[in-house]
Amino acid sequence: MDQIELMHLEEGIQKIEKNVLKGDMRPVERDLIWKKMAGWPVDRLMPVIDVWRMHLLHSTSTDVFKGTDHGYSYIGTVCKLLKDQPGTPLAV
Repeated sequence: MDQIELMHLEEGIQKIEKNVLKGDMRPVERDLIWKKMAGWPVDRLMPVIDVWRMHLLHSTSTDVFKGTDHGYSYIGTVCKLLKDQPGTPLAV
């Protein structure tokens, strides 16, 4: 990640942390949290899953899954991560 992406990622995580997502989660923050962080090494994915969980607890997380096919890729990614990691804390 470059410096600008890191800045956007930090802002997005702060919004999730402080529960101030009042519709202002920017697409760049959402993409970094849901797409870019999914590519982290498997041994470092547990905090990523926790950030996803915290975001899903907020009502604005529905923006990720609105529309015909928007949320399918996210659900597929998470299921693949959970299924493909036997013997790790991520295993289902």
